[in-house]
Amino acid sequence: AIHKIDGKQFDGDVGALVRLNTVEEWTIRNFTPTIAHPFHIHINPFQVVEQFQPNDKLSDGTTAKYITDPKSRTSDDQCLLDPKDPDTWKPCTGKPSSTDAIWWDVFPIPTALKATDADKQPINDPDGNQIVIPGYFKMRSRFVDYAGFYVIHCHILAHEDRGMMTVVEVAPSQSPYSHH
Repeated sequence: AIHKIDGKQFDGDVGALVRLNTVEEWTIRNFTPTIAHPFHIHINPFQVVEQFQPNDKLSDGTTAKYITDPKSRTSDDQCLLDPKDPDTWKPCTGKPSSTDAIWWDVFPIPTALKATDADKQPINDPDGNQIVIPGYFKMRSRFVDYAGFYVIHCHILAHEDRGMMTVVEVAPSQSPYSHH
């Protein structure tokens, strides 16, 4: 299998360019329904500010928290994700789930959910492919003390080796070659 980041298999090119002395918020999505890929970033830690886990269960531990067909509802506590409206693909409870202000360098990207109707049949897009609602987390990172290159990748070695990696370049705010 080929593993990718942003639809691209690792080739050594810069996949993300950030400026030194900035703060960025990234959304890290997982379109795989079977594995929570452990996202790993070198050099620069991050804080998780939101998580969306479309495969979450309600407090009973067995009932799906998120459903993709209103006819599937078995509890008033379930939340409907409209498979045809990506704006609904987010946490449905008041405050988005997050972790405390911990600085991470590895964090699991929640698994995706395959959209199904009340009969557990796939809900497809116009091209006939089953709609997949990605799990994600949003992270914030400060790029303050290192200019240069490093990588982000899946921390499962076999996935990294198959291309699930990209290069991050942290560049100075002003080019060192600029003319004064």
